[in-house]
Amino acid sequence: TAASFGSRLVFSATTGRGQKGIFGIDSDGQGLGRMQAVSNVALAPAIGPGGVYYAGGLSDGSYQLFKLPSTTPVMKHAGLVFGVAFGGAKMALVVSQNGQSDIWTGAPDGSGLSKATSGGLNTHPAFGPGGQLAYVSNQGGSPQIYVDGKRVSFRGTYNMAPAWCNDPEGAKILFMGRDGGTWDIFSVDPGGGNMKRLTQEQGSNTYPACSPDGRTVAFFSTRGGLYLSNTQGQNQQKIASVTGESLRWEGN
Repeated sequence: TAASFGSRLVFSATTGRGQKGIFGIDSDGQGLGRMQAVSNVALAPAIGPGGVYYAGGLSDGSYQLFKLPSTTPVMKHAGLVFGVAFGGAKMALVVSQNGQSDIWTGAPDGSGLSKATSGGLNTHPAFGPGGQLAYVSNQGGSPQIYVDGKRVSFRGTYNMAPAWCNDPEGAKILFMGRDGGTWDIFSVDPGGGNMKRLTQEQGSNTYPACSPDGRTVAFFSTRGGLYLSNTQGQNQQKIASVTGESLRWEGN
């Protein structure tokens, strides 16, 4: 299995008042650069077939799915497209309509889409190594992590941003959970057991991502940048003085 060396991370970050851009950075903290998006509001990057995809806000108020560096939408969907994920031969799309957001799944080209959720707010889709779909939903009250319709996180009142990690000891789901006034990084088995806390009393830590080999975790921290650790939260090291959201690790 390829390790993290030579791989890249992508994320969105605020670039000005009301503006967000898509950025890439090497796994050693070098090579930080902004990617040329179609608009000044570019959200939720994801690694997909042939490159980086994202949700772009257009001048007419709509949000559609784009692939860098094209200025033509990959597809058009009624409603606002706020996120995307790819896994195997599937795509998951976050679409907001009538004050609610649902996750639609279909082929990577956007064909054959059908609803995987119904009602409420459903966001942050992420496919597991076996095709399982993790996402955030408030169907049980507060936002929590679900896998194929089953709730798997029970930590605190607000959990979000799941990311699969192909840990050598078995697949895990990383996520950020709010504990009091701060966020921390946790991991949990796909069935909801064996929850572990990776950060604690180290500022606020958000948007985890996992390396292609499942051995390294990346996340943003209010300690001033982008950090790496092992899957137990140990050996933390800051690799860049940059923060953002929706962190994704290429090849994950």
